[in-house]
Amino acid sequence: MKVDKRAKNFLRRNTNTKIIGINGLLVFILLFFLSLTVFMCSSRTKNQLAQVKEFARELDDLREKLNIPGLAACVIKDRKVIFQSGFGASDVKQNIKTTENTVFQLASVTKVFGATIVMQMVEEEIIDLDDPVSKYNIDMDHSDEIKVKHLLSHTSDYPPGNQYRYDGNRYALLDKIVLKATGKSVEEVLINRIISPLQFQNTVPGNNPDRYDDVYTKLARPYDYNETNEIVDGQYNPYFGCAAGLISSVTELAKFDIALDSYELISKDSLQQCFTPMISTKGDILPYGLGWFSQAYKGIKLIWAFGYGYSTSSLYLKVPEENLTLIVLANSNNLSRPFPIGLINATILDSPIAMAFLKEFVFHKLFEEKIPQFDWFCSSDNSEKELNKIQNIEIKDLIKTELQSFWNIARCTGEKETQHHLLLLYKNSFAKTDRDTFNNHPILAKIANIDKKGSFSESFTIDKKTNVRLYAIADGSPWGEMYDQAWLETNGKVIWKMYGPDTKDAGGHLRNRVYDAQLSLDAGEYKVFFNNSKSPYDHYYGNWEAFPPDHLFWGIVIQKINE
Repeated sequence: MKVDKRAKNFLRRNTNTKIIGINGLLVFILLFFLSLTVFMCSSRTKNQLAQVKEFARELDDLREKLNIPGLAACVIKDRKVIFQSGFGASDVKQNIKTTENTVFQLASVTKVFGATIVMQMVEEEIIDLDDPVSKYNIDMDHSDEIKVKHLLSHTSDYPPGNQYRYDGNRYALLDKIVLKATGKSVEEVLINRIISPLQFQNTVPGNNPDRYDDVYTKLARPYDYNETNEIVDGQYNPYFGCAAGLISSVTELAKFDIALDSYELISKDSLQQCFTPMISTKGDILPYGLGWFSQAYKGIKLIWAFGYGYSTSSLYLKVPEENLTLIVLANSNNLSRPFPIGLINATILDSPIAMAFLKEFVFHKLFEEKIPQFDWFCSSDNSEKELNKIQNIEIKDLIKTELQSFWNIARCTGEKETQHHLLLLYKNSFAKTDRDTFNNHPILAKIANIDKKGSFSESFTIDKKTNVRLYAIADGSPWGEMYDQAWLETNGKVIWKMYGPDTKDAGGHLRNRVYDAQLSLDAGEYKVFFNNSKSPYDHYYGNWEAFPPDHLFWGIVIQKINE
């Protein structure tokens, strides 16, 4: 066997072993593989450093696009911090830079801590997840049927367990459960069970500045936006409890994350229970577990929480299969405000910061081809050509989600030209057309692309019993209320009306509701109506307050589907 000269030199420099006989050969082989392992680890480290450097660049670029004054972030891999830094200013007027030790109010990321202390007490049999909330002196409708787990999972609307609906006020009722179960406030319990054991110095409840004045001196100044999207002074919410209000830094949240993944705070089984999405009483997989959102992308589980406060926002994303975590804190609400990440169709991919992180550290392993990069704020004529080159449907869906997120950024920051540019890109590359939607069926009535507030109607007549397709897109809620009203009458009698529960998600924002079904109509005279004059919102064609539907249509169409 020919002995590599570098291996010989390595042996002579680092050991007293001579390369002789079988023992020497075994030592050489051992050391060769050791050096190969060191080389491979070094290569991975270099690649990781390159990923971190690129992500840091993207993160600061997104901070500027989102008009966030100050932001701090950290990345944890295999229970070790591989990146932590601050960007921008924690205090604009005083020109104080944000660092990884700057403290922020966490807003709803506090829910993760609330869930952790509740699960500790579940393990100790102080609380049972199936306890009715009435046991803890909570006075609310159906308190004997609503259980602790329903508050933790945002499934407490009646009937409990039937559906997910994010509700911070109901989550805050866990404060009463903690108090009743322990005789102590959430503040005391959190300090005794998490803050003191982990020896935190900069993590405190956000409702007591006098008691924690040394930490408050490091607190980032809160900022808001005026009508022209200029940065102005803001304020923090004075509430503290299981639902919101904790103050911390990314460095100490990293310690919390490592302790969580090391099962120092709760057991592996309890943590997995928190990470597992709830199943509704109807058998639907819901987007939330216990204190955490839970979703999967191409078989990769994504566990996350977000905060959206008065003048603060936060993001906490875990990828358990990769032992990977991202934590981001900001001193304005623009980390969360532009994006619909808490709704029933919640996906962390709606956050451009989460998307950038996942593309850099996770998604490149899932696709054989490279995910293309787009500068969405640059009105390039090549963007549409590049979009249309993408053949991989899953990659194209990712890019579509990213485009929508950047449109949302442009909307919230007042970049009208960018909004227009991105909507045109969307229309030409992703949106469904009238031809796709309506096929060749004859149209009996059409109130289309309503671009103002008002009451609109159209009459039609059919001479024999006819099956029709009724297709409508309007502004409303999937839980019942429609902000826009659409209905069909004959002889002054309403025979059909658009109700939220009968609709489906039309794409874009959740408030875009579509009704698409068949009706059988007798011969006679009919009148179809669309009325948005009483809507509290101004969301309609060409004046989109939220991202428009997949089919760029707003109104109602009735088609004949048989002769």
